Amino acid sequence: MTSESEAPTRVALPITTRMTLTLATTALVVFGAYGAYLVRAERTRMRATVQHELRLLGRTLQLSIEDALRDRQVSDVRNTLAHLEQVDPAVDILVFGASGRLEAASTATHASGRSYDALASEILQTRRVRLVAGDELDPPRDLLGLPLVSDAGALLGAIVVARPLADLEAAYASTARSVALGVALCVLATALMGVLLGRAYIKRPLRLLAGAMRNVRGGDLETAIPVERQDEMGHVAAEFNAMLEELRSARRRLVEEQERRRQLRRDLQDVEKLATIGQLAAGLAHEIGSPLQVIQGRAHGLQGAAERPEEVRRIAGILVTQTDRITRIIERLLGVARRRPRKVAPLLLAEPVGLVVDLLEFEARRRDVTLTLAVAPGLRPVPADGDAIQQVVLNLVRNALQATPAGGRVEVTIDTATMRAPGGTDEVPAVRLAVADTGAGVSEDLHPHVFEPFFTTRADDGGTGLGLAVVRAIVEAHQGTIAIRSAPGEGATFEVVLPERTP
Repeated sequence: MTSESEAPTRVALPITTRMTLTLATTALVVFGAYGAYLVRAERTRMRATVQHELRLLGRTLQLSIEDALRDRQVSDVRNTLAHLEQVDPAVDILVFGASGRLEAASTATHASGRSYDALASEILQTRRVRLVAGDELDPPRDLLGLPLVSDAGALLGAIVVARPLADLEAAYASTARSVALGVALCVLATALMGVLLGRAYIKRPLRLLAGAMRNVRGGDLETAIPVERQDEMGHVAAEFNAMLEELRSARRRLVEEQERRRQLRRDLQDVEKLATIGQLAAGLAHEIGSPLQVIQGRAHGLQGAAERPEEVRRIAGILVTQTDRITRIIERLLGVARRRPRKVAPLLLAEPVGLVVDLLEFEARRRDVTLTLAVAPGLRPVPADGDAIQQVVLNLVRNALQATPAGGRVEVTIDTATMRAPGGTDEVPAVRLAVADTGAGVSEDLHPHVFEPFFTTRADDGGTGLGLAVVRAIVEAHQGTIAIRSAPGEGATFEVVLPERTP
């Protein structure tokens, strides 16, 4: 069974060809009908002329033969028929007596046919002139029967004149050929004019318009069509040029608007990131404060342990450990907060994701939430900006921590996946980043709105509704996809899929 994709493509005829065929067909119908009418009228006229001549000949022979029969000069009748046979051998003349017996005939028709006898019998009975169109006779011929009557009204016999139609059919065929030739020439001339006019007034302007459209489709908006005529095609060319001018203006406005939107998005991402870092810094104050208190206490202890070297070394080791702890916290915070120029390069997701997970470890412990990271082996790098990926992970994991109650879990997973190439149907290799929590979940009717700017379910807790909108913008800028899987009471999972190669 042939599928739709395997079905043969229909090739449409060019418009000039269709116009030419339409004109030729119209001309053929019109001139053909008129030619058929002319041929039919000519045939009718020729038949009428032949029958008129036949009546004149028959009337003349009737008068002549009646005179000869009244004088009982049958030999004169035979002489007259013999003379007529020499003048026109094609015409058959037969003379019948009152009893229906053949008395005389032209030399070519001594053998009387049934059609002649039947017509003679009818004339002898009715005494009326009868013209029979013998198109169905073999050979075709017109028959004229006339009664022969004496001056006293006595029936002397009948005369039958047969006029063959062979010459008439030949003339008719010649006329039909002439008319057919004329019709063919008219149709040919119409088709030729259709081709020439179609090329001059339709094909050439449309070719120029199609070429200009191809240039526009290729991105060249500087193309213009010369307006050479003041007809409909000229009007189309002028409208096309006006449309191009509007497209050029629209493209300039669009480029400016896109640049403003990109700048706004960058600023919004930076603002959101700084706000998140500020919140993190407030949360990390406790983590930094604890080692500082230990350092302060141990420092006071050193003042009274100057004469005990072992105690001094033990306290000094504690001080070094706690200062290293503070240093690591500050370095992780600065590593996430540092603003670097955007740069897309091959990146192993485990590096920026691990940095963010380490930084949020303190907040997870403070909330009594277990935060884990699982990285599948053999992952390939993806083309991405490390700073942007950090912001994605930071927003997703912080949202998960805030949605998870004490004693819950937040699991971050990086593994391989496939995704559909943007604008295509083929599956391409990709890397998946999933952040799953055991919180209250999100109802299905809210799924289409969670990535919208300023949409938040934590407005009372200070949520701005920009975090997930920024995440989606970053993921889409990397040609990736983001989706949510969640149900009330079952937690939520956010999945980010990034292609291994930029389409």
